[in-house]
Amino acid sequence: MTPTREQRKEARVTLHTPTILHWQSGQKGGSGTVSNMSRFGCYVLTQHPASIGENLTIRLNGQIPEIEGQVRYVDPQVG
Repeated sequence: MTPTREQRKEARVTLHTPTILHWQSGQKGGSGTVSNMSRFGCYVLTQHPASIGENLTIRLNGQIPEIEGQVRYVDPQVG
């Protein structure tokens, strides 16, 4: 097996932060847990992942400001 090359621009920190998710299409929403985050991205554990390319808003611990982003990777049933 070939080692995977890290493609992230910045290192991520490990978290366990509850979050509220809102898809900007207004079609879905939900909750989850941010498991890691950097200045350029995060990974959200959720039972209802969005689709790749979907825009969404993340509110950590239900706080403002919200973080806007776009889904780049999905692991079905995980996040």
